[in-house]
Amino acid sequence: MISCYSKLVNVIKAFSMFVEMVERGLIPDGHAYGALINGFCKAGLIQEAEVLLNEMQNKGIGIDRVIFNTMMDGYCKQSNVDEALRLQRIMEGKGHQPDANVYNIIATGLRKLDLHDKAKRLLLLMVDRGVAPDAVSYTTLIDIYCKQGSFVEAKRALIEMETTGINPNTATYTTLVNSYCKLGKIVEAKRILSVMETKGIKPNTTYRLCPGRRLLQAGKFH
Repeated sequence: MISCYSKLVNVIKAFSMFVEMVERGLIPDGHAYGALINGFCKAGLIQEAEVLLNEMQNKGIGIDRVIFNTMMDGYCKQSNVDEALRLQRIMEGKGHQPDANVYNIIATGLRKLDLHDKAKRLLLLMVDRGVAPDAVSYTTLIDIYCKQGSFVEAKRALIEMETTGINPNTATYTTLVNSYCKLGKIVEAKRILSVMETKGIKPNTTYRLCPGRRLLQAGKFH
């Protein structure tokens, strides 16, 4: 609550400065618009961000990849993946080819809506289009496989991730641990935790909220 209020207060202050700048006859550039759009999106004020984006288009101010990504992320966080996809098409029409970050944003949005098959197809399409997946891409794909009970595919994705030189991170391993715990596969979860300990990686907060954590701590393995 306090964090959200802080974000809202900051963006209101920033917008006041923006308006004051315009009233003084100064012309805001793409960086000024981008900073404000980012602030609105982080505060959950996507409609206000839309107004600024449309204003940029009407004034002929170039919209860069960062602003497009920020808007798509804002839409996805409000479960409006269709609008994010529409913006992606506009971005491509302006010559900005989507990178891994774009695919990750939209795949994460689809995953949160439990549209796992669509998210998975999007990530696989990314590879077909020659865009190299990153740690977020692989972690999202592993999470989808786990939610679908496809642990063989999840392990295969983890191996591929490591083979391509991308190090699994806290989120990657914790996703696997939590998924194993939820299914009562405590031995497998313990094995992943051992790997994490060897690499000096600590589980994140989602692990601490996982019901199966008590079984691990109690040493009750299947």
